[in-house]
Amino acid sequence: MPRPEPFELSSEDLDLVADLTRPGFKDSAILTLDSLLTLMRLVKAEAGQAVATLPQLLALGLARGPAYLLTWLSFCIFAACGVYAVSGNNLVFGAATFFVLQLGLTLVLELKIRRLHERIDFPESRKGLAVLQAGLKERLRRERAS
Repeated sequence: MPRPEPFELSSEDLDLVADLTRPGFKDSAILTLDSLLTLMRLVKAEAGQAVATLPQLLALGLARGPAYLLTWLSFCIFAACGVYAVSGNNLVFGAATFFVLQLGLTLVLELKIRRLHERIDFPESRKGLAVLQAGLKERLRRERAS
């Protein structure tokens, strides 16, 4: 592979580069606003694409629920049948396996929901609001006392 020849600037090019000055405030402001405008156009285009995909996403989300339910029930039935066969055709053990799997899932979901409720309750904001209210009440009490 041949080596490229080294690139050399002519004296005229060097003079042009030397004459360049740093952009002023006006040029920087224009470049910044242009970049901001370009970014806003990009956000607008991407938001349009996101809004256009919402109906498909909603439909797939609604279809996913029954599919997950049927998959879970199939797994539970399969596990219960396996326990039934291993336990010498004891129906109680098979039914108990099915019940324990359902109970376990219910407990896991309940714990997750409780954790999410704690986040939704805005615990730190409530504490801050309580401190603000207490401070306001204290100020009002002082003003009434004086």
